[in-house]
Amino acid sequence: MVKKKALTTAERQRRYREKRKKYPEKVAEVKRKDLERYHTQPLQYVTSQRGKRLLLVNGYTFCRHSTYKPPKVRWVCATHSGKGCKAAAYTYNDILVGTKNEHNHRPKIDYPEQLTLEIKLSKQKS
Repeated sequence: MVKKKALTTAERQRRYREKRKKYPEKVAEVKRKDLERYHTQPLQYVTSQRGKRLLLVNGYTFCRHSTYKPPKVRWVCATHSGKGCKAAAYTYNDILVGTKNEHNHRPKIDYPEQLTLEIKLSKQKS
């Protein structure tokens, strides 16, 4: 029995790119379905006490952690990331594409009652 030689990373990537070029309509369909699956409602932002923009998802606030490539952003829990909270959210062109809901605490905002109150208070300060 002859063992097949394991593919190198470069060879796997080359084959993947060739497959994508061969079926562009299939790739476009998968992207469209992914965007439809995640884009259920517009993103909501609130302003922190220090004036930073925070992402609000299900009562939890997230602060911008890093930008991979300009439209892709990773957000981490704004209130407890320093205390071991591993929750994160991922956006692409202001569309929520994924969340990692591993919070070790309760939400900061009891959605939506406190949200409207917080928005009214931030507007009054401005």
